[in-house]
Amino acid sequence: VRMICSATYFQYNNQLYEQTRGLPMGSPISPLLVDIFMETVEEEILEKAGQTVKQWYRYVDDTLVIMEEAQVEEMLKYMNNMYPHLKFTYEKWQNRTINFLDCLIQVRKDGTVVTSVYRKKTDTRKTLEFTSCHPNHTKFNTTKWYFQCAKAICNDRKQLNQEIQYVREMLRANKYPNRTINRALKTV
Repeated sequence: VRMICSATYFQYNNQLYEQTRGLPMGSPISPLLVDIFMETVEEEILEKAGQTVKQWYRYVDDTLVIMEEAQVEEMLKYMNNMYPHLKFTYEKWQNRTINFLDCLIQVRKDGTVVTSVYRKKTDTRKTLEFTSCHPNHTKFNTTKWYFQCAKAICNDRKQLNQEIQYVREMLRANKYPNRTINRALKTV
């Protein structure tokens, strides 16, 4: 493992470079090592945090944490002093809303939680075009995947209907015929 991680070279603009820090991009072992490392970091953080952390959810290096607001700055300072080349940042929820991965999480005033699909402002509504040379099963599975995500993420009927409408429009913009869209939606 040490040899794999320390002998990493890459080419950019016809020039060869040695990567001196971090794991090799594209190596099949890198995600595994990142997960092991992050689990170790996570255990150390949670031990230090004690009861201030109410909930902790992590996917690779993205974390959703529910904790006492008064403790956030102190915890962030501790975390950023753990390893010199590892820097943590945070976003506070605004208007009772925060995004985590592809999910937009809203907490209503009555305490109920509504989830919907989150997209960055840079979203271009582009996906695999139906006119591409990919096999038909790939195009159908691409279509189906969008509806599966909507179903898995949206826990509110109104949000789900809005997402289905968005996906339909996005797929049409990428030249998918209605029969393929409808078949995928029906399958899901």
